[in-house]
Amino acid sequence: MALAGNSAMSIYYRIRGDTGNNLGITSLEDAFSWLSINPSILADLEEVLVWSQDNTKVSRHIPVLPFACPFELHAQYGSTNILAGLGQATLQTAGQRCVGVFHFPTIKAYVRLPYKQRAVALGVTVKHGSAV
Repeated sequence: MALAGNSAMSIYYRIRGDTGNNLGITSLEDAFSWLSINPSILADLEEVLVWSQDNTKVSRHIPVLPFACPFELHAQYGSTNILAGLGQATLQTAGQRCVGVFHFPTIKAYVRLPYKQRAVALGVTVKHGSAV
């Protein structure tokens, strides 16, 4: 846990994908102690990590910013991972939902989430399920 530091919550959401309240987890220590006693899951995680390190197309460049930032440039992160990495997702809440911009007042930053667009029949464009 000490080695993960501020990235622990982001790692938690990548592995678990839901709030601690919904999964009956009361602390990060509980969440990670479960992993430490389950050799099958640890082996699977190690396999995924080795594969992703060998096959990544990400630059592995962490930008130097005036605040702690656990993210690499040009990597893909889900909204919960962004919120967790910047301190807004906790075990109790996964943070904001259904917004295009996250505001982080403590670090004086905004994170804009680009919409994925896809064309559908009749030339209508769908953005997150809303016809435009």
